[in-house]
Amino acid sequence: MRFTKVLFLSWDGPEVTYLENLFAPIFIKLKERYGYEFHIIQFTSAKQEKIKQRKEDLATKGIHYLGIPSSQKSALWGMLKAKFLDIYRVKKYAKKHGIEVVMPRAVNAYFIVKALCQNQKFRFVWDADGFPLEERVDFAGLSKKTWRYQFFKNMEHQAYHQAASLLCRTQKAKEIIVQNGGEGFDKDKVFVVNNGTFVPIENHPSVVKPKQLTLVYAGSKGPQYLLAEMLETFQIIKKAFPDARFKILTFQIGQVQNYIQQHYPQLFSSVEIKSVPAGQVKEELTKAHIGISFRKPSFSMQGVAPIKVVEYLSAGLPLIYNPGIGDLDELLGTQEFTYSLDTMKAVDAESLVPWIQKLMDQDRRDQVIQFAEEHFSLERSAALYHQALQYGEG
Repeated sequence: MRFTKVLFLSWDGPEVTYLENLFAPIFIKLKERYGYEFHIIQFTSAKQEKIKQRKEDLATKGIHYLGIPSSQKSALWGMLKAKFLDIYRVKKYAKKHGIEVVMPRAVNAYFIVKALCQNQKFRFVWDADGFPLEERVDFAGLSKKTWRYQFFKNMEHQAYHQAASLLCRTQKAKEIIVQNGGEGFDKDKVFVVNNGTFVPIENHPSVVKPKQLTLVYAGSKGPQYLLAEMLETFQIIKKAFPDARFKILTFQIGQVQNYIQQHYPQLFSSVEIKSVPAGQVKEELTKAHIGISFRKPSFSMQGVAPIKVVEYLSAGLPLIYNPGIGDLDELLGTQEFTYSLDTMKAVDAESLVPWIQKLMDQDRRDQVIQFAEEHFSLERSAALYHQALQYGEG
C-alpha cells in the first residue's frame, strides 16, 4: 500500500459534530484495518474550549487534530485569512508529519488548500460531500448569477478533474458529477459512501421504551429540515395516540422552543427538547419508537445521505421520511419498517396511523438492525475510503 499518511481538512461552523459522529469512526477503522495514519486540520469558528476538547477526544482515538480558529463575524474574512495566512501553517504541518495524501472536504476547504492539492508531492483525494454550493442556492438565497457562486463553481469543476479520486454520498450525486465532468471524465474514480457507521454487536442490550408512543428527531432547525412539517405530522399522530410524545435532540434548544411556542403552542407540553453529547445520542434514540427525518426536496438534496437516518436505523428504529432525498427512495421504499410521507399529499397521511398501529403491535428492532448492518456498515464505508485513497495504484 503506497499512501498511508492522510491529512483531512474541513471548513466548519461552531456547532458541527460530524467529525466525531461520522469521520472519526471511519478513520479509526481505516487505521485498524489498513494501517493509515490520520491527521485533521479544521478551520472552525468554534470557541477555544471546544477546539481543545475535540483535540483531546480525537487524540484518545489515535487521530491527530489541529483546530485553526476562523472569524465568527465574517466568513469571507475568515476564508481569506485561511487561504493566504493560515495556509503556511498547514504547509508546515504537512511537511513536519510527512503527509502523503491531502483530502479536503467540500469546495471551501479545497479553495483554501488548493496550492497543496496542486503540489506533486501530495496525492489529492477530494471528499466532495454533497452539493454544498447548491444548498446555498436552494436554502440561503445565493444567486447563481453572483461572482461568488460562479467562482466557487469553477473551483468545484477544477477539483473534480484534478483529484486522483473523489468521494460523494449518493449514486445520484455520482451521476451528476460524471455528467458535469464532461467527455473523458473517469467515472470509476468517483466512490459513493453513504455515511454508514453501523457496528454490529453480538448481544443488543435490552431497552425499556416508554409506554406512550414516542417519536424522535435528532438534528438542526433550518429551512431544509422542515420542522413545521414534522410538527404537523406529530399533530396528526396525536389524534390517534393522544399520549404520544415527540423528542427533539438539538443544540438549538432555545430556537426550537420559541418556534413551537409561537406556531404550535398546543403541542409544546408534548415535546421534549434537549441536547446530549454525541456519545449519548444512540442511547436516547433507543428510548423512542420511531425516528423522523424530513428534508425539503431540491436539486442539492440529491447529493445528501442524512446521517440521522443511519443513526435511527442503527438504533433499531423504524423511520418516517419524505421522498426525493438522495438515494432513500430506492433504498428504503420497499421496507415494512419505513414510511415515505409526502407532506404535500393528504393521502399519505391517511395511511400513516395504521402503519404506526401495526408497528406498535410488532417488534421490528432486529429486522431494522439487520438492514442497517447490510447497507450502512462501518466496515463497508472504510473499505470504500480505502479504495478511493489508493485508486489507480494497482
